[in-house]
Amino acid sequence: MYEENSMKHLKRKITIGVIFFIIAVCATGAAIFAAVDEYKVEHSITIDLGGGKCTDIYYESQEDRGPNAGKWFKDLRIGEYLADKYGKYHTIKGYNASVPKDGTTVSNCYDCVGVTPYVRINGVYREGYIFEGWEVYGAGKSYNDFGAAGVRVDIGAYTDKNITIKAKWKRCDYDVKVNIFYLSDNEEWKKEESYNSHARMNIDINGQREKNSVYEYSEKITGDSIYSISVNTNPGWKVDGDCSGEFSGTVPADVIVNIYIRPIVYEVHLYGNKPQDASGNLENRSAAGWQWDESGYYKRMFVFDRTGELPEVSDIYGISGWTGTCWKKNDDTLIMPYKNARNTLSYIDGDIVNLNAVWKENSYSIGIDVNGGYGNDTIIVTGYEQDNHLPNELLRPGYNLDSWNSDRDGDGTRYEKGAVVSKLVDDDGGIYNIYAQWSKKKRICLKVSSSIYNKELINDSVYNNAKNWFDEYGIGGSDGGRNVPDDKCIQIWTVNDQVITQIR
Repeated sequence: MYEENSMKHLKRKITIGVIFFIIAVCATGAAIFAAVDEYKVEHSITIDLGGGKCTDIYYESQEDRGPNAGKWFKDLRIGEYLADKYGKYHTIKGYNASVPKDGTTVSNCYDCVGVTPYVRINGVYREGYIFEGWEVYGAGKSYNDFGAAGVRVDIGAYTDKNITIKAKWKRCDYDVKVNIFYLSDNEEWKKEESYNSHARMNIDINGQREKNSVYEYSEKITGDSIYSISVNTNPGWKVDGDCSGEFSGTVPADVIVNIYIRPIVYEVHLYGNKPQDASGNLENRSAAGWQWDESGYYKRMFVFDRTGELPEVSDIYGISGWTGTCWKKNDDTLIMPYKNARNTLSYIDGDIVNLNAVWKENSYSIGIDVNGGYGNDTIIVTGYEQDNHLPNELLRPGYNLDSWNSDRDGDGTRYEKGAVVSKLVDDDGGIYNIYAQWSKKKRICLKVSSSIYNKELINDSVYNNAKNWFDEYGIGGSDGGRNVPDDKCIQIWTVNDQVITQIR
């Protein structure tokens, strides 16, 4: 009986112990569950950007305790082992932590042990409107307004269940003024002030052409309008830099658009282009401002519409007996040399203009001087490369044509009778005189045997031939043929009072 009572008492104690153990375990579990649920938050978050857009929406959190206390993270730290306010560490559990989106309401339920959670919106903008700020409901003052850069809103345990974040906008109207400036000859920017400008602009608002071909423009633009500019420059001009051609109401103030245009720049190459008929060599001559390129041409940069010069061909190249008249483009357009004129050889920026020299064979005159012979002096007009035949025969009583010479007295360059001559003068329009050179013929002479002339002693024919040898008194003079040396005569006759006799 005693043993039976003892066993019953023992069983009762065991049963009570088990009950207390179960109660203790349940109490401990309840305490743990209560500790976890203490940090559980539920929110319905609504984001309204008011028709605008943003660059990003995401969660942020800041750890409250531990070695990373105060540090920011771009998430809710879900799954991290963090300390609560009692110093006990917990794993943060995420029940439903979807990132909110614009124009929707997201209901979230999650733990925030050891962290303060936030929702972050970055970079808002709206075409045609100015951003004025944020309206936040349900978070009290627990948010940071960064203006158009965004907002950070506390969504922790001490905020309302329903949180609304809203962007505020103001419609923008603004004035737009557009000017065109051009680079002048003295390298200064000058405003276009007449219709004879270097460029025109076309104004387009909301896809409808407002103004066409104007050099300045001013108008008030409605904030949500799209305003665009296109620029048409005159040939040879270009827009300087990047001209932003489109504007809208995102600008907070009046807009002044200055468009800058400048003349284009191109390079000119000058080629000698020696003619096939030219016998001389092509001479390269140095010219100020022009650089010789080993590929075989002179080169220089030209600025469109600037006062400049294109040199004469003869300033750059030379060929004996030829004259450069002008330059020729590859399309056979002839370009005349110029000074103090506007450069308009090309209308394309960065273009290379090839110019080939155009040559003309020089003409000159050969003056044929008979130099005492019968006939008139003559002039031969000839080309530099052309062959010319000098006369082979001329008449002059008592003389034979011996040769030709560049000097009247025979001290210059000698040319044979009938010689072929060319290239006598390099310069166009020059003259080269050639003089006939003569040799005296041998004579038939009468030698009188007396210095006294008596016409009765000889017949009339002798008298008529010899009378000029004597003066009016019958005295023989020195001009008579009687004084000619014998070796200069081909025949010799003697005259006496009886007869005229040929002695040789």
